[in-house]
Amino acid sequence: MEKTIPPKAKKTFLQENLTPYEIGGTINKLSGINIFENTRSRKVVEHRALMCFLLRDKINMGWRYIAEFFNDQGKHMDHSTAIHAVKMYPLYKRHNKMLAEIEGRFVFTRKGYKQINKVTYLENKYDRLESKYLELKDQLDTPLLGLVLNTPPSRTSELYERVKMQVDSWDWKEREGVK
Repeated sequence: MEKTIPPKAKKTFLQENLTPYEIGGTINKLSGINIFENTRSRKVVEHRALMCFLLRDKINMGWRYIAEFFNDQGKHMDHSTAIHAVKMYPLYKRHNKMLAEIEGRFVFTRKGYKQINKVTYLENKYDRLESKYLELKDQLDTPLLGLVLNTPPSRTSELYERVKMQVDSWDWKEREGVK
């Protein structure tokens, strides 16, 4: 027996002009499935196709922006995956009646949502860059680098010569087999 949406939920989730984030959250709630999970499970793929269909057909979001939206939510996707999902959605809807029920919960009166919420997009990008920065900072946090960075500017050429001399000495010892 195919799962259907309880009548109480049908009334609760009838909403107009939602953002992509709200649409995704609503689909997740109604289906009980995380459409942003990195899996190829049939149910997830079908509900993800519903999401792509709504973003493209109902609010006219561009293919690239649909892919960016999914990537921001943790699901790897490129524009061709979004195109394929929208192309396959009518077939999925024919075999999974719950998709049609969920689609019917949304009302769209305006078109033209060309891009995702830029503030959220930039916040996510900032968080990723900050974590990358902290990772790189940890890699550079060595006592030797601390000494080099704390060298007075007037002594940098002297420090360079001494370090170069030491490295050359190690190369010579390695070539000659001296320990």
